Amino acid sequence: RFGERLRKIGRPNPAWEQTLREIAMIIREQTPARARIVIADKYDPTLFHLSRRKGWHFPDRRLLPGGYPRDSGVAIQHLEELRARGASYLVFPNAAFWWLDHYQEFRRYIEDNHESICDNQQCVIYHLAEPTPKGVS
Repeated sequence: RFGERLRKIGRPNPAWEQTLREIAMIIREQTPARARIVIADKYDPTLFHLSRRKGWHFPDRRLLPGGYPRDSGVAIQHLEELRARGASYLVFPNAAFWWLDHYQEFRRYIEDNHESICDNQQCVIYHLAEPTPKGVS
C-alpha cells in the first residue's frame, strides 16, 4: 500500500527506469544467480529486485550507521566487512560513479585488489575474490 501511495505522488522518469533495467540486465549477465552483491545505491532496493540478486547496500546502514564513510580507510574496512559476510561482487551504477572520484584511495584499493568485470557508461562491477595484488601470481 505504501508503494501505491508513493506512485501516486511521484513522477515517473522513464529514462532512469530504463537505465535501471539495463544495469540490472548487466548484473544478471555478469554475476552468478546465487552471488551476493554489494550495490552503491542509496538504499534503493530496485536494482536488487530487477537483477534478482541478494546482498547489501553500500554503505550498509546497519554496519555503518553514520551513513557515508568519513574517508577511504573506513570505506575499505566497510567493504571488507561485507566481503567477510559473503559479498562477492561490488556494483557502482552510473549514479554512484562519484564514489570512485571522491574516495580515491578506496578506488585504488579496489582496482589493485579486485578484477573489474564490467566498466561501461551504465555501471562498474568488481569481482570481490580474495585480494591478489597486481603483479603477484
